[in-house]
Amino acid sequence: MKHITYSLFLAISLISCNLLPVFSTTICWDGTHIASDSQMTMGHKKLWCKAKFHRNEARHAVLAGGGNVDLLDKIERYWMKTDKPLEDLKLPEGNPSSQTTRFQLLVVQDDGTALFYDDDLTSPVKVEAPFAFGSGGDYALAALVMGASAADAIALAEEIDVYTGGTIHVTQAPQGNIAESKK
Repeated sequence: MKHITYSLFLAISLISCNLLPVFSTTICWDGTHIASDSQMTMGHKKLWCKAKFHRNEARHAVLAGGGNVDLLDKIERYWMKTDKPLEDLKLPEGNPSSQTTRFQLLVVQDDGTALFYDDDLTSPVKVEAPFAFGSGGDYALAALVMGASAADAIALAEEIDVYTGGTIHVTQAPQGNIAESKK
């Protein structure tokens, strides 16, 4: 009983001090749509969230993120409220090997340009569809390469990856006639 009480006390302490972060999981892009699951994981708990992407009309782009939810919330608020570049946002210093400072972002512009950020807002990498990341990213990417839609790729990842699950959210990215004119 003492062991259970101590473990519970430790877990509550880690959560309250933000040392046991909540993570979101799988996101993929098939070239026309971004899809995500809605499961987040905190220790052994499954939590549910809304879509893991946000459209900013002024930026003409969609931002999709996975990783530490606290960091992602800060990044998303900044991205939605200002037109300044992401690299201007100052994130808290952290240990690069710590899970509490991990995040990944995909920004898909309406012209079809896509940039991927991996734990660093200053060094984006240009990527092309199909593209996937997160705990079920490898499974989703395999499905995309085989011709699945973004939503179907997330559904496949949910079947295999225990950290991917819940409602599948989908948005068009890139949007509108700009994307259609590239084909």
